[in-house]
Amino acid sequence: MMLKTLLLLVVTLSTVCAEDAALDGVQRAVAPVIRQYFPEAEVKRTDTSYIAKHGVMQFTVHGQSKTGEIAAQTHQEEGPNYRGFILDIALQDGRYQGAAVIPQHLKRPYWTTFIDAAAVAGEDKHLWIRFSYGGRLDPEFQKALLAALPKSLP
Repeated sequence: MMLKTLLLLVVTLSTVCAEDAALDGVQRAVAPVIRQYFPEAEVKRTDTSYIAKHGVMQFTVHGQSKTGEIAAQTHQEEGPNYRGFILDIALQDGRYQGAAVIPQHLKRPYWTTFIDAAAVAGEDKHLWIRFSYGGRLDPEFQKALLAALPKSLP
């Protein structure tokens, strides 16, 4: 019984360490870029995600289905203002199996969202990347941040 508990603890710790390593790498790559351009940006790190944002507000938006149908009902959604951004990178199990072709930029009425997924080396996990930005966000920041993000694999 003691051996079984110890083995479970080792497996759990190795999983947590792998998650930490993947997100640590992301943080090391993108944090300096964010600090250089937006030192006051809000940054939050959890066990499975890294979120940075600056210049955000609540929008009233209509939802849209994968077929392009616009919902009649509106809802509140946080998004970047015209000079703001939201970077959300989440560690997820398995390989990316979404319907969207990645990488791509999705145009929305008030902002654009870049989406991508990057495999975590040696793990059955991937990083799901969403970078939403306003139309007047500093183009040098956009370029630097996109270059720092982990890339999708063919």
